[in-house]
Amino acid sequence: MDDKEKQIDSAEKTDFNLNEVNPAEPVSEETTAAGEKGRLTVWVVYATAIVSIFSSLQFGYNTGVMTAPSNHIRDFLNSSYQRYGELSETGLTWLYALTVSLYAIGGAVGALAAAPMGDILGR
Repeated sequence: MDDKEKQIDSAEKTDFNLNEVNPAEPVSEETTAAGEKGRLTVWVVYATAIVSIFSSLQFGYNTGVMTAPSNHIRDFLNSSYQRYGELSETGLTWLYALTVSLYAIGGAVGALAAAPMGDILGR
């Protein structure tokens, strides 16, 4: 039996049981371009999941930050629009909704633009 047949035979005999997974051992190993072995452990997967789940809390908090001064923002929008005529309550609501939406979209665009700007302008 040559080496290749031994490897195939030993691979067929391997029984993988999820209950025996050690969180400190790598789940998979890949060689990077630099020749280093990357390790994907259970702890890395766990940390990534936690960060992904709780990042939505930050978005919700920032939306809530816009709710607190809503009366002041509505007054500002209404007084700014008076030079063009009367603004109905529905129009004011739509303008306020647009302002809050643009606040969230601006945060996303700023986050995506930060890395290229850092590379261009220096860090």
